[in-house]
Amino acid sequence: MSIHKRVYLLLPVVCCWPAFCQSPGHVEMTKVESRSSAHTVPLTAELTPFLQTDIEARLPGYVEKVFVDRGSLVHRGQLLVQLSAPEINAQRAASEANLHQAEAEVAQAEAQAAGAESTSAKMQEAAKTPGAIAGNELLQAEKQRDASQALVDSRKAAMKTAKERLQMSQAMERRG
Repeated sequence: MSIHKRVYLLLPVVCCWPAFCQSPGHVEMTKVESRSSAHTVPLTAELTPFLQTDIEARLPGYVEKVFVDRGSLVHRGQLLVQLSAPEINAQRAASEANLHQAEAEVAQAEAQAAGAESTSAKMQEAAKTPGAIAGNELLQAEKQRDASQALVDSRKAAMKTAKERLQMSQAMERRG
């Protein structure tokens, strides 16, 4: 079957060959000119950016002000939006309150330690007189003094932690 197709296809070319071999008597020629195209073709398309990135806030908050439009060229470090973070403000206020409470507790513990130190010193002075103070009372006063000093150290450590938390919340507030 494929042989017959070849025969039919070649037959018109072979039959017309003498017409191609004759030289034409007259050929019309035209000068080539350059022209701008007057036709415009509307095409629907979707433009995609060359570079694209996702932007996420470091802290939860609300957008207060937008400084750039969609599709604008931006540079690294450029301020894009201004956020407000009421939760961060509340956290900072709570940290300040904790710091003030820790400072008050340190002052109270230092006052108790000073009282225990004074009591212990007076008991030791009175213990120099035989029979004036029982040995157990002197021992209790010294232990009370040591416990008061340990409480002062603990309150100072808590105050240091409260200061660090306040500094962290202030740093987060500045970054946000």
